[in-house]
Amino acid sequence: MTDFMAIWGQWLRPSAGLPTVQWSLLLAAAAVVGHLVQRHLALPKVVGYSAVGALAGLAGFSGAAWPLQGIALFLLELGVSVVLFQT
Repeated sequence: MTDFMAIWGQWLRPSAGLPTVQWSLLLAAAAVVGHLVQRHLALPKVVGYSAVGALAGLAGFSGAAWPLQGIALFLLELGVSVVLFQT
C-alpha cells in the first residue's frame, strides 16, 4: 500500500494536493458502495458507507487529526445525523 501511495503522491504533486484527492475518491467510493448495498442487498446506505470507512481504516488511510475538535467535530456529528435519518 505504501508503494501505491508514493506513486500516487508523485503523480499528483502540484495539483489539488494529495489529501484532497484521496478524500474525494474515498467519498465517491463510499457513495457508490452505499448505492450498491441499498439496491442489491436491500440494506441501508449507511452499511455501505461504514464498510468503505472500515476498509479505509484497515488499509491505513490517514490524514485527519484524531480526536477531532471544534468545527470538524461539529461537522462530523452533523453529517452522521443527516446520513442516519435519510430515507
